[in-house]
Amino acid sequence: MRLIIFVFPLLIACEIKVKPSLVFEKLYLADQRQIEINSNLDTFYIFKSNNFTVENFEDINQNEYIIDSFICHNVSDSYKIFRDYHITVFKKSKYTNNEYFNIWKKDFELKSMDDILFNYVWRRGKFWEKWHKQDGVDQVSSFKYKCEVFEKEE
Repeated sequence: MRLIIFVFPLLIACEIKVKPSLVFEKLYLADQRQIEINSNLDTFYIFKSNNFTVENFEDINQNEYIIDSFICHNVSDSYKIFRDYHITVFKKSKYTNNEYFNIWKKDFELKSMDDILFNYVWRRGKFWEKWHKQDGVDQVSSFKYKCEVFEKEE
């Protein structure tokens, strides 16, 4: 009984902070793709990008693990056919969201640059690199979540 009486005031005295979970949203209007067809009607898949925003991001390993996992499960199979395939994850902000993109398409790229968190790149169907923007500097980053689409061929 004494233990319960002692623990209860201790719990009241400690402020327990629950971190909100990450919330992903497809930034669908910022997606791009470039396909070329030559005079012989040969099709060349040049470039494709998919973009997402994430809310409640803090730069900690647990969140990077969650983002890696999310990307692993949301990679389009088209990474296998495009010469270059990118997935970019932005921090959701006043400027980097679907509503703002609808209003300010011309300014979006400039305004959203500071909100880029991660970029995943595949070249010719093989994973190339992942980089993570930390303190305004792009740094090549390792994976916190193991996934076959992240495997590099030696």
